Amino acid sequence: QRGQVLDFLFLPGHGAGLHMLKVEIGGEAFSTQGAEPSHKRSQAEKMQIRGWEWWLMREAQNRNPTIRFHGLPWAWPGYLGPWQKLFKEHAEKTALYVVEWVALAATQGFHIDSVGLWNEKRYEKRYVLALRRALDEAGFSSTLVAAADSDFGRAVEDVLKDQSFKAAVGALSAHYPGMKSGSARHTSVKHIWDGEDYSTDNRKSGAGCIARVLNQNYVRGGMTATFLWNLVSSYYSGLPYPHSGLMDANEPWSGHYTITPAIHAVAHTTHFTEPGWNYLQVGKGSGLLNSGGSYVSLISPSAGTGHQLTIIVEKMRHSTSACVRPPLAHYSTETEMLQLSLENFPSLKRLQVFRSCFKYNSRGQIDLDVSAGLLESLGDLPIGAKGYIELLVEEDCLYTLTSAYRYSTSFVHSGMPQLPNVMPFPLPYS
Repeated sequence: QRGQVLDFLFLPGHGAGLHMLKVEIGGEAFSTQGAEPSHKRSQAEKMQIRGWEWWLMREAQNRNPTIRFHGLPWAWPGYLGPWQKLFKEHAEKTALYVVEWVALAATQGFHIDSVGLWNEKRYEKRYVLALRRALDEAGFSSTLVAAADSDFGRAVEDVLKDQSFKAAVGALSAHYPGMKSGSARHTSVKHIWDGEDYSTDNRKSGAGCIARVLNQNYVRGGMTATFLWNLVSSYYSGLPYPHSGLMDANEPWSGHYTITPAIHAVAHTTHFTEPGWNYLQVGKGSGLLNSGGSYVSLISPSAGTGHQLTIIVEKMRHSTSACVRPPLAHYSTETEMLQLSLENFPSLKRLQVFRSCFKYNSRGQIDLDVSAGLLESLGDLPIGAKGYIELLVEEDCLYTLTSAYRYSTSFVHSGMPQLPNVMPFPLPYS
């Protein structure tokens, strides 16, 4: 069952098919759900592979060799110095600690595409410059530095005011930004990210939260990547944020796990695009729907045969798509007919259409039956003679229109594994 869970997370075209994995750079201290060991516990110790994060990176890369990795510290070993001084007097020493982790990853065959600063803590510009310099000197110039894994405010100000800081930062990243990036989208920093989002009960509005946020992060905030916390709820339900994963798998004694509609909300994007695809600008292929909801269009890099095109459309109701935070301003939705012009894609004659309609009971709980009705193929949608398409968009439904579909949807239907039954913890335990 563990292998099946990993397949549902990382195998392209199967389950979530994730494009990127964010891992903790361990620091020997509690960090939300447990503590992660350090790769270097003292100044004199040689670097060591410790902890399950390395195993997870291996499993992810084995399933998807092109997956991207992002590293972020939550805590630091004590030998680096008092935490108040890590980014000030000890900036160079702290930066070296992170670079050593990046170097250790390289010895295991992992390229770290980006690193953050310190999870939801205040940064110092001195440290950002030291980290960029240390990465470059160690041969990791392609590893981006993301600032600041808290909010956009101060990092955007520093980018606009300080050219050296701007040159050091490869991505602006905020946590739970509420689809807004403020002035971040008006900087020339190439990447704007939602560095952490979701944390929402997958039995209630989790799938709707993901469907709305993945689209509207770009439409409203210009954000081109969204990191979801967490991937699998494999911790006791009595801990904070139970059932906040794309899947639940917290019965190792039985092997039972739950595939939730949140998986399908992610798949509507990940199955039909790849890293390196580009969003079309708002007003020129992406935007808000007239009666609530949104649409985004992504195109592949041209490879001599023209661009591939994927359009994702969502119309999530307010009551079924609120994330755990921040508060979601009220809005209304109703079914509408969407018309789009594809005149800039004259070689396309039709698009394949896939749909997921999420169902809820009177208590706001989502139907967890994923055996039918999710990511279902609606066949081909012909493009009219004048380059127009029309699509009926219904409430709580998510659509993908694509010229680039490459995978089978068998995991949604006949390919679903037979799961062990739920069992109480076996007692007496020995």
